[in-house]
Amino acid sequence: MKKKRVSIWLMALVVILVLSLLPADASAAAAELPNPDCTAAVLMDAGSGKVLYEKNAEAHTQPASVTKLMTALLVVEHLDLDKEVKVPAAAAGILGNNIGLKTGERLTVRQLLNAMLIVSANDAAVALAIETGGSLSHFYQMMNAKAKALGMKNTHYKSPNGLIESNNHYMSAEDTAILTRVFLRNQTLAAIVKKVHYEIPATNKSKARKMKSTNNMLFDSKSKIHADGKLIHPRYAGTIGVKTGTMNASGYCFSAAVKRGSTTLIAVVMHANGVDGSLSRFSAVIPMFDYGFENFRDVSLVAAGAAVGHVKVRYGHHTFVKAVAAEGASTTLPKEADEDIASYKVVLDKDIKAPLAAGDKVGVVNVYESGEKTASFDVTVTQAVTRGGPWSALYISDMGFFVICLAAAVILLLLAVRSARRRRKRREHEARMRRAREAQAQSIAARRAEKRKRGWPF
Repeated sequence: MKKKRVSIWLMALVVILVLSLLPADASAAAAELPNPDCTAAVLMDAGSGKVLYEKNAEAHTQPASVTKLMTALLVVEHLDLDKEVKVPAAAAGILGNNIGLKTGERLTVRQLLNAMLIVSANDAAVALAIETGGSLSHFYQMMNAKAKALGMKNTHYKSPNGLIESNNHYMSAEDTAILTRVFLRNQTLAAIVKKVHYEIPATNKSKARKMKSTNNMLFDSKSKIHADGKLIHPRYAGTIGVKTGTMNASGYCFSAAVKRGSTTLIAVVMHANGVDGSLSRFSAVIPMFDYGFENFRDVSLVAAGAAVGHVKVRYGHHTFVKAVAAEGASTTLPKEADEDIASYKVVLDKDIKAPLAAGDKVGVVNVYESGEKTASFDVTVTQAVTRGGPWSALYISDMGFFVICLAAAVILLLLAVRSARRRRKRREHEARMRRAREAQAQSIAARRAEKRKRGWPF
């Protein structure tokens, strides 16, 4: 009996030692990974930008209407949403999803933007592209330049709406997630892709138009039974967008976002397969979201817009400017991991020169997990800084120079007043002394005259 007890204790000790050697995220690593039926896929935490799952993430895939995410981003960056657009001939009669735009019809940028993102209107995308870039060819240049600026390494555009079957128009699943993350930071765009319905009032050439989103995950729809007997219901709690896409070459594509609590996840599937047709893209992302929310959480380290210091700007009309973590800084941890393993460090640039625009990068917030750097978030300035006067080369702002000049003028004025007072006092003193001398001389002269009058010798 005693030997049996010893054996049990030894086995328990071995189990404890094995468990203690497992990594902190062992449960997350051991969790069953999703296996979406598609050509390429990515699951990303929108807060930290960390990729939680990937499948052929860098493969060049045709994105179809997911392309419109980039078109929308450029539109809001360059156009006033209330500006009226006269529809060009090139935007009329476009095939695929459309709202039947007519040449010369007048709509606002806001109306066209909603139509493009909610009902995936190809004609609206062309009208907006021409209005933004002046021509389609120039707009393609803008799209590719923006993709490069965002670090989208496996993307190239030759269409504003994705209505093209060309190997020269492609996006990777990873790049699509990167673009979607930036897209959702824009409050105007994020609000649009949440909508289920939208209506454009009658225009000069059309009756009122009513639209319904192509994103079935936003609303209840009739349930369907999969071939294997599983119930498919497109709606998914917490869905906040964003964009579907369909073409023969691309198949069914989808970039989706779901927010629960403080965590927002982005799931991208390119060329979804399956017997469900268009529903296959929805059934592909749902297991990815389930995996993400069951096993991970977003941990905020720096709040969006929080001040993280000040930077000195040479040659600027301002030389000491507040720096903020515009999008904050966060990391993604396994649910059971201790938050103490996450930390951050603010690193501000040293040699910063004017001019600067509001939002220009002036540093980073580096995020670490267990001492290892895992991500960086931009630190930006909150105000524009134009070139200052010659004194700005010495880090003296225009206001500082004005204050210095004013202070110098005040000091000189005080010195002048003080000097004037001293001169006046000196003159007054000299006048008193002169009067005293004159009075004394007069007194002496009077005494002498009196002596002479009396004939006194002394």
